[in-house]
Amino acid sequence: MKFGYLVSVFMLSGMVLSCAKQLNTPDPDLPTGDSDLVKVNFTIANGENTKVIGITDANETRLNRYAVFAFDVESGWFAYKVSTSGESVQLQLRSDRTYHCYALTNYPASGSASLNPAGISRESDLTGKIAYLADNSVSSLMMYGMENVTVAPMDFDPLTDPSAITPVSKTIHVKRIVSRIDVTQVAVDFTGKPYFDGKTFVLKGIYMTNLYKSTRFASDISFAELSNTRSMWYNGGGWHRGDVAESGIDALVGNTELNVTLTKSAPYTVSNSFYVLPNATPKVSDEHQMDTWSKRCTRIIIEAALDGETMYYQVDVPAMERNIIYRVNNIVINGRGSNDPEIIDITPMDEVISFSIEASDWDTPINVNENS
Repeated sequence: MKFGYLVSVFMLSGMVLSCAKQLNTPDPDLPTGDSDLVKVNFTIANGENTKVIGITDANETRLNRYAVFAFDVESGWFAYKVSTSGESVQLQLRSDRTYHCYALTNYPASGSASLNPAGISRESDLTGKIAYLADNSVSSLMMYGMENVTVAPMDFDPLTDPSAITPVSKTIHVKRIVSRIDVTQVAVDFTGKPYFDGKTFVLKGIYMTNLYKSTRFASDISFAELSNTRSMWYNGGGWHRGDVAESGIDALVGNTELNVTLTKSAPYTVSNSFYVLPNATPKVSDEHQMDTWSKRCTRIIIEAALDGETMYYQVDVPAMERNIIYRVNNIVINGRGSNDPEIIDITPMDEVISFSIEASDWDTPINVNENS
């Protein structure tokens, strides 16, 4: 599954303004005294060959808002613009400089976690910004990207030689800050196990547990990764309906209202996709057995009922990276589950559930291109 975004950059001399202005009159929002400014148009757009395969809607590619920042590497001077309409934004930058250019998309517009451009005065303010899982939704996934962009020196006079003004195109590649977990099907096979004869097996739900609440835009580091505090996690040890509902992440991390009867000849074949922040915590054999909370790997929980008795099957997700799809295939249940979603009281679990996990890129990386 391949997907990508382009942030295109077009550069023109800062002395070439709109028709309503004199050519030698600077824009009022430019720093005074600068004669080497250029206009840079940034846009985010889908490429023809970057459509998401197998997705029937545009939720994963939707751009509801984005902000573009450019920081002068040498001086720290910066400029930014915000767009909520999908149109290009224009920054006015000094020529003959190298910039760290950032694009943030679908960040929250309000609330305590909002990214307020007016509150950013240096590059570290931006890279240190916190992104919260609860600020994502199925129709608005936050994305982040950064590229080094050099604005070349002007070696012509745009007033006397306008034909020398050649647009320059560059790109910034943005990635989603979440990982995607796909559960493609759930099947049962109780062949040769008379205990299950005549019993009804109902799939009640599929959901994610042990989830980071937050991360940094610029890295996968989470406060939860640095602390064992349970309050920094969603669904620590099980499905916490109140916490999940209050934060509004229900649709992102679970499908708890299935109630589908399964038989060997009638598996559940509807693919479910969940969106979580990357958790690089490795699996430890007994971490989930402890009563005292500690950081632990993310899990997929399959909740079922056998003749009305609730039981759970655990699938541990390997260390995750952002913008990667982890596809869980061929889940087959052939035994009793645990009595608790976190504590495995069936040993070994791999004798009652089998599956495979494959990881794949969610996007096609796009290099910075320059045509001058």
